[in-house]
Amino acid sequence: MPWVEPIARRAAWVTIAAITVAFLALAKSFVIPIALALLFSFLLTPVVGALHRWLKSRVLAVVISCGVAFSVVFGAGYVVTMQLVDFADQLPGYKHTIAQKIVSLRSSGQGVLSRLLNTYHDINKEVASSEKKAQNATSKPAEAAATTETTAAPAPAGTAGTSASTSPITLDNFTTYISPLLEPLTLFFIVCILVVLLLVNGEDLRDRVIVLAGTQQISITTQALEEASAKIGRYLLMQAIVNTTFGIVISTGLYLIGIPNAVLLGLLAGAMRFIPVVGVWCAALLPAALAIAVFDHWSPLLYVGLLFACSEAIMNFVAEPLLYGLSTGISGVAVLVAILFWTWVWGPLGLLLAVPITVCLVVLGKHLEPLRVFYIILGDEPVLAGQTRLYHRLVAGDVVSVEQIVKAATLELGEARVCDDLLFPVLQIARQDCERGQLSEDRCLLINETLTTLGSALPSLTTPATGAIACVGAQKDDTAATQILTHALQAATEEAVIILESSILSELVRHIEADGISVLVLVTTGRESLTRARLLAKGLIVRSPDCRVFVADLARLSRSYTQEEGAGTVVVLDTTAAIVDRVQQLVRERLPDSPAAELAKATAAAVAPAAK
Repeated sequence: MPWVEPIARRAAWVTIAAITVAFLALAKSFVIPIALALLFSFLLTPVVGALHRWLKSRVLAVVISCGVAFSVVFGAGYVVTMQLVDFADQLPGYKHTIAQKIVSLRSSGQGVLSRLLNTYHDINKEVASSEKKAQNATSKPAEAAATTETTAAPAPAGTAGTSASTSPITLDNFTTYISPLLEPLTLFFIVCILVVLLLVNGEDLRDRVIVLAGTQQISITTQALEEASAKIGRYLLMQAIVNTTFGIVISTGLYLIGIPNAVLLGLLAGAMRFIPVVGVWCAALLPAALAIAVFDHWSPLLYVGLLFACSEAIMNFVAEPLLYGLSTGISGVAVLVAILFWTWVWGPLGLLLAVPITVCLVVLGKHLEPLRVFYIILGDEPVLAGQTRLYHRLVAGDVVSVEQIVKAATLELGEARVCDDLLFPVLQIARQDCERGQLSEDRCLLINETLTTLGSALPSLTTPATGAIACVGAQKDDTAATQILTHALQAATEEAVIILESSILSELVRHIEADGISVLVLVTTGRESLTRARLLAKGLIVRSPDCRVFVADLARLSRSYTQEEGAGTVVVLDTTAAIVDRVQQLVRERLPDSPAAELAKATAAAVAPAAK
């Protein structure tokens, strides 16, 4: 059965995805060091490349780059350690200020909520006191027996007062104290070694990846690797510059406000900003707490909040767009989803790795068809073509979005291209869906009316009752396209263009003779209407030889038809630009006093003296 294969394929992909997520969660001790090493190697790759071109030695470039980077990390760690020790020494001195702030809050909170809380605490105290009395009443016999046994047994010598003394440091205590530091230190050294190896052997590893992907897809694999490396490397490098600047600004601002340990807090803010969305505000909690603890008044807390808010706004809306723009290629919703997912899988380190991993998935999905789902879901580029987007908004009844799409396309492409690339194709899609029963008659009629209104909104003249140029739809379904094309012709030729209601041959002949029509355009949007228009054109050429007739094949089906030779040749044009050019040419030939002809004469008169 034909529907079984797609379901089986999707089930296989879901199974592979579930196995991959389970592996990432269970093997995080193995995967996280590799991911961090790749992240830092992407960060250092541009620096290594520049030094390699200068020093002509990749190993020396890697040694210098990693040495400087690791020195910066160790230096920052030393500064943070000293600041933490100083902060721990100053912390007991803030108790009095914190107590005063709590008292001031309690004294100012004498409203309904405060009374309710006080009542709740009083009830808890009464319940606790009654329970304590009951426990004392039941425990008196047991305490008496225990007292008798204690007085009967003499206490050992030298044990008095040792319970309150501090136990000496032993090997077990040392292991307890040092064991929390072993795991991050081990992870750090493993990552450092992996970074050096990846930078030294980067080209060899890239060749091996290309071989695994298949040499027949070498161009696709190379493009994917280059784009992922360039995007992530540039993103991390610019992030490092922006976050370092942010940390310096925060340190300076906190120092001017008077917050202690401003250097520590600035480094923390700069480091936490690598975590998207939430990192900055988590880093702002400690300076806010210190503003409450150190000062007797509340204004420093307000200053700290304004400092972080203004600095983050400047970095987000000024510094980042100027330095690297919104070039990560992932949408804002994808960033939030990635943060939640990788935090769930890998914990706090997932916050740091969320954006780079998501960028890799989007780039791979852009170049590899099996992973295209990531490019569609997580990317920020439009995935629907202009026609499909417009048709989707029309079916949904979103008139405002439809108007915005058409206006934006008009500014970018021009009126003729908008008609050819958007309006006419969407009319044809709606007509096909209506014929297949996928679209109701009312909805199809509403789409035609909306597109006709939008086509009429293009710069044009008012449709007149008489004129030398006329348009007529070959069938009833061609009415909307006829009105749009009429307005486009009026805007381009500045001539009066009328719309004929009837497409019967005798009626057309009568209108041509009565209204003095010299140019007639037969508009078609389908195969049947194109066939009928060709027959009408042949008849009109014979019965009204003075009128120039041609067919506007807006569905672009004319290539499958052979034009006939001789006097009865039917001209078929399939673009708005070609139709406009043809009408303008015929107007200049047939109507010598028309605005288009006058403009042509003026241009020729201006060019003639220059040619002489």
